[in-house]
Parts: sequence; structure tokens; C-alpha cells
Amino acid sequence: MEQLIVWLQANMPEDDAQVSPVHGDFRLDNMIFDSNKPRVLALQDWELSTL
Repeated sequence: MEQLIVWLQANMPEDDAQVSPVHGDFRLDNMIFDSNKPRVLALQDWELSTL
């Protein structure tokens, strides 16, 4: 675990100063799918999201 911590700290990407919402629960029942194409249109259940 200590090696992983050191590696992660040494390999963090540069901060691009952008902030965006991050969804924390990618279950199928939280997704709205396109009826014509194999893609996700939206995510629901935002109480587990963060910035």
C-alpha cells in the first residue's frame, strides 16, 4: 500500500483548474439509454455526486 501511495503521488496529472460534477453511482438503473443507439444519454441519482 505504501508503494501505491508513493506511485500515485508521483504520477498525478497536472491540475488544469477545471471543475466538473462527478457521478459516483454508475448502476444501470441510474442511466437513461438512447433507444436508437448503444449510448447513455443521462445519469440520475445525483445525491452521490461531487465536484
